[in-house]
Amino acid sequence: MVVTRREPWRRVVAVLSVGCLVVAGILLFHVSTFYRHSRSASRRLLQNQLALSPAASGQLAPKASLASGTAISDSSLACVSSRSPVSSSRADGRLLIPKLSLTAPVVQGDGSAQLAVAVGHIPASPWPGRSGSAVLAAHNVSWFSHIDQLSAGDKIYFETACRRYVFDVTSARVVSEGSPLHNSNRPTLVLETCYPLNALWFTSRRYLVTAQLSGVSNPTGVDSTSTQNYPTPAVSLPPSESQPSSLTPVPLGGLVVLGTNPAPWLQSLSPLRASSTLVTLYEAAMAAAANQDTSAMAELSLPGRPVAIPEPLAGATVTHYLHGLSPTITANSASVTSASTFSRIQLQGGPMPGTYGVTMSAVVSNGEWKLTALTATPN
Repeated sequence: MVVTRREPWRRVVAVLSVGCLVVAGILLFHVSTFYRHSRSASRRLLQNQLALSPAASGQLAPKASLASGTAISDSSLACVSSRSPVSSSRADGRLLIPKLSLTAPVVQGDGSAQLAVAVGHIPASPWPGRSGSAVLAAHNVSWFSHIDQLSAGDKIYFETACRRYVFDVTSARVVSEGSPLHNSNRPTLVLETCYPLNALWFTSRRYLVTAQLSGVSNPTGVDSTSTQNYPTPAVSLPPSESQPSSLTPVPLGGLVVLGTNPAPWLQSLSPLRASSTLVTLYEAAMAAAANQDTSAMAELSLPGRPVAIPEPLAGATVTHYLHGLSPTITANSASVTSASTFSRIQLQGGPMPGTYGVTMSAVVSNGEWKLTALTATPN
């Protein structure tokens, strides 16, 4: 993270450069591995944080009182570590937002390794509960995908093993990346993520939710780790298409999720993992078309229903994308059933070079994405 300091940190908490998610070309394998790891790691962080809670073991921490504008003393934050490495199996705390049905582990740091598995605490800011503006950051299409639904008066909780800190939302705004965030003279919490909230590409704007500390109590010890147990569709690549990184990198547009699904699933990493594997299927299908490999295309399709290679794509090369790939995922009751993507591309070579709109459709069959349609329409 690049921090711009215009004043001493006591007066300005400088932000805002949380990396938005970029899934393209040579990064596909990394992204797929990244989310397989994040699924188990974030669940483990939540479970282990719960186990440390005195409320979970029947032990009650001494209660604390809060006068308006009063900062919490360092001794009341003795449970919060500022040095926990991301490799640790213990989270520094957890974030709970009842209105959004959100529970997320919180770890120290805002690098890729931290944000892959949890909400990250920006080290340049104080921890929630201390005087000043504490900043918690997360990727937009996962934990913080719905924070734009928060309004003034909504409750946000930050829990450690010893304390639960209660914050009341006061405002929300969109700012440019790199904008300074002025420090507060009272305990304040700021949630930060990329904007728009469904963007799968790197954006230059950030969405901020600001909340003020209103109370301190004992942690609840309520287990909400089930948000990490949802199944994720996979992709089986033919051997000839196991290296799609040779293709032109695929820029992404926005993610759309259709269907009726529980809020915890929508705010977990599951929709993002589904879109990541869908992009892998798209790249494999485009590679098969470019190589005119009908057997590879058949392996990517439903058994007995091979998808034909569109004539304009046969033997052609994508020189660049005019419209980012925009996945639409359909799921019901947290189970992904189908998806589609659209992009505009410039083709070179092949029988029909030019500009085309490419649409791909897929379904989930036996836990795997399978291609059902691939079309290329001149436009």
